[in-house]
Amino acid sequence: PLHPLSSLPTPPARGAALSELRALRLASLQHRLRDRIEREQEELGRLADRPYKKFLKDSQRIKNDSLMEVDQRFIEETAAVAAASRVQWRSVMEVGSASSSQRSARVKAVAKLHGRWLSLHSKRAEDDRTRRLEALKANDFAAYQEELLLMQQQAPHTTADSYVAITKFLNDTEEYLNKLASKVAMTRINEGVDRVVREAREEARRVGLTEDEITLAGQRAAADFREDSEVLRQNKSLEGLSAQSRLLALAHSIREDVIQPRSLNVSHLPPGSGLREYQMVGLKWMVSLYNNRLNGILADEMGLGKTVQVMALMAYLSDFKGLRGPHLIIVPNAVLVNWRGELSKWLPSFKVVYYVGAREDRSKLFAQEVLPLQFNALVTTYELILKDAAKLCKIAWAYIIIDEAQRLKERDSKLSRGLDKFTSGRRLLLTGTPLQNELRELWNLLNLLLPEVFDDKSTFAKWFGDQLEAAAA
Repeated sequence: PLHPLSSLPTPPARGAALSELRALRLASLQHRLRDRIEREQEELGRLADRPYKKFLKDSQRIKNDSLMEVDQRFIEETAAVAAASRVQWRSVMEVGSASSSQRSARVKAVAKLHGRWLSLHSKRAEDDRTRRLEALKANDFAAYQEELLLMQQQAPHTTADSYVAITKFLNDTEEYLNKLASKVAMTRINEGVDRVVREAREEARRVGLTEDEITLAGQRAAADFREDSEVLRQNKSLEGLSAQSRLLALAHSIREDVIQPRSLNVSHLPPGSGLREYQMVGLKWMVSLYNNRLNGILADEMGLGKTVQVMALMAYLSDFKGLRGPHLIIVPNAVLVNWRGELSKWLPSFKVVYYVGAREDRSKLFAQEVLPLQFNALVTTYELILKDAAKLCKIAWAYIIIDEAQRLKERDSKLSRGLDKFTSGRRLLLTGTPLQNELRELWNLLNLLLPEVFDDKSTFAKWFGDQLEAAAA
């Protein structure tokens, strides 16, 4: 039958009804269970003491066995879980160890590969550097530039700026050396013109020509020399060569085979010996400077025998050029004794004047031995050359040789300016001290030796200063 909504039980009442329904459904089971318990309890009550005690004992044993079985099962399950965990741990560790070994092997292989690459790269870089240095030593700037270009192509990002800077430096060097080569050529031409003009004027004056005719003879000689100048022809033939090759060819155009001079005394040396190979190289270089009318700086390191090389040059000029002096040798007071000993040992046949002593002694030496020019070489000191410059500059010296020339680094010093008044066929500077990276001092020495070539101090300083700073950067 239908009931109104208001008559239906509320949710709490419905739950209580359901609980009561379940209790009613279990009532019969509960009655049976209680009846069974009561019967078993009655049966236990009817048991005698002994069976009852046996029952209790069996029950306790069964209970204990059940508990022990539960405990044993728990222990076995725990042991199984632990064993499985250990197996899993070992498996994980083995996998991890294998993975670590693989990673370590890969790292070692990669490191070995990188080391091999680095070694190959370093060797290649060292080989490239060696080839560049060999090209520089051989004065082969074309090969050097090719090596630079190859280096720039192999590593364009890291060497681009250096390549541009060095290439500009080499190009500017080429331009500057071309200018020097042209100046050397003009200097040699002008020296030749002066020589032929002087000879022509002397010949014209000797035959009794008038002054106008003497002047005309000099002009004709100059014109003929310029027209037929070997230097001009050589300069034209060298066009197209590198600036350095052109400069060296012009500076050393006159060549000759050089041998050890006979008048150089080598009797104090072991039998069959003589000048060392590097000393012969120095002698050949100085003879080439003489033949090509150039001055120079002999800057071998200390102990390599610069003094002996100079004496070999004087002996060579005497034996093969007929030039027996007079040579002016200017030395520091501290090495005067050494020069005296070396000259007497290597050139015993030379007449040497040691221009030292008090003022009266020097005046006597000048009057009796210097003015008559009956000597091969005159040795004096820095201090005395300043004091007696007015007298000594009157002599036309074949060679002026200056030892310890680094002392002339100040171009405006009294000694340096005083030497400008001296007349000499050639000048040779000796220094065992490496030339310093001081452009002003280097230019001072070069200007003292070759004033016609190194005549512009500002250009020299600007070019070298700018280029060296750029190369260093």
